[in-house]
Amino acid sequence: MIDILAARQKAAGVSQRRLAREAGMSLNRVGIIFRAEGPAPTVGELAVIAEVLELQSSEIIREAERRLRSRGADPQTHGAQAQPRAARTVGDRPEHAASRQWGDVGEESQLPHQE
Repeated sequence: MIDILAARQKAAGVSQRRLAREAGMSLNRVGIIFRAEGPAPTVGELAVIAEVLELQSSEIIREAERRLRSRGADPQTHGAQAQPRAARTVGDRPEHAASRQWGDVGEESQLPHQE
């Protein structure tokens, strides 16, 4: 959707500074949105930007769906092929690999104390 808004911004000759001012947003936030950085834009932010660019949100959504279809992607899955998720236990997760690798560390502290 950002590329659709950016194309409209360019075609309209509207600077990001003017867009930010008219949208009531900071220039920094508008820049972040158009560079697709940081937190994703909210629906409200997209709607306000679209309004400033004299677009309706529904037009942007239709265009985004049209582009996805033309690439052979399913708009319902955002272009990704739906794949079943493999069932995994907590111990199978990558973040637990280190604890499996070093599982025996500290075992000596559990041995009976000998004097």
